[in-house]
Amino acid sequence: MAGAGRLTAQKDPVFFAETVQAIRDAGFRVAPIWVGGGDEDVEQLFRDYGIKVTGWISHEQVQEQLKTADVYLHTARWEGFPITVLEAAANHIPVIVRRIRVFDDSGLPLVVDTPQDVAARWNEIVDPETRDHLCGWSQQALWENCRKIQRDRLCEIYGVHVPLLEKKALGAPSTP
Repeated sequence: MAGAGRLTAQKDPVFFAETVQAIRDAGFRVAPIWVGGGDEDVEQLFRDYGIKVTGWISHEQVQEQLKTADVYLHTARWEGFPITVLEAAANHIPVIVRRIRVFDDSGLPLVVDTPQDVAARWNEIVDPETRDHLCGWSQQALWENCRKIQRDRLCEIYGVHVPLLEKKALGAPSTP
């Protein structure tokens, strides 16, 4: 199970640690990782809970870490729409999100209120068939969240047509 971001109150790292403990208390094994870093006391709390903390790493390394996760858990108390949720879904990783306003109309299939909610559904979450179903739902819910579609929607809203490539600006390629 992975979480990601700057370890601050906004990401609610205590929710992540309590989820790890709830899963273990329910009798399941979990190898949690937090991709990111931040407050040294929170990093130590995570290490006390057996949560690996990567610290700040490159975007490519973030991608590699996310790809190793069985599940991505987004624990933020508040947020704009997080890129890590999109990246996890794009990498066929089941996404669990905390119930906050940004996810109200997202269509994501796993929305939780408490760490115990995650633990109660853990068997289902890690089942390979259910995992594939959850990934499909996540990808379906988020399919419009890509650069091209978002750009097209903004152009529609503002009633403009902006080509991706200004041919005049480029000019003809020079030949040797």
